[in-house]
Amino acid sequence: MPTRVEVLTALLGVIKLARFDPNGTALFGHTARAAWQSFFAAVLAAPFFLFLTVFNIYDDADAGPALIFSLISYAGGWLVFPVVVWYAVRAMDREDRFAHFLTAYNWSAVVYNTLFFLLAFIDAVTGASSGARAFFALLIFAYVAVFIWFVARTTLDISRGQAALIVGVDILSALVWSGFTETLATGN
Repeated sequence: MPTRVEVLTALLGVIKLARFDPNGTALFGHTARAAWQSFFAAVLAAPFFLFLTVFNIYDDADAGPALIFSLISYAGGWLVFPVVVWYAVRAMDREDRFAHFLTAYNWSAVVYNTLFFLLAFIDAVTGASSGARAFFALLIFAYVAVFIWFVARTTLDISRGQAALIVGVDILSALVWSGFTETLATGN
């Protein structure tokens, strides 16, 4: 587990990256240890995910099992992308930069989970229309895609197209994992 200083340093780095400041990458480690420790970001992002899950299933009669399954899916989702993207990074001949990328990528999840949490919270407080929710969710999704593109481009030192491929792998792996876990949960 990372120390408080390491966590705060990583959060400062991810805030810089979220502002598209490439200097934020200097605040992340380049080692396998740093990559493993970056999975602590899942713990920090979990309350936001939990809120979003409860917000979406609060009136469901099977909320308990749905919540447990969502948490299992959440944990598994943190493992799917690194495994899949490893092959893309290897094909780009950037294995030596993978730990640095994964460290920044994992800490980035704290930012975008916070943004989606804020959207849901504002929706819960204001009762925004479905059109407004969809519009702002699309804006956040677009920002997150560009943010991940920037993280990939900066930490892996790859071309714009290669960074776009990393974003595509991220989106595709999330969709496949989500579909797979939804199928397991519903039996359909």
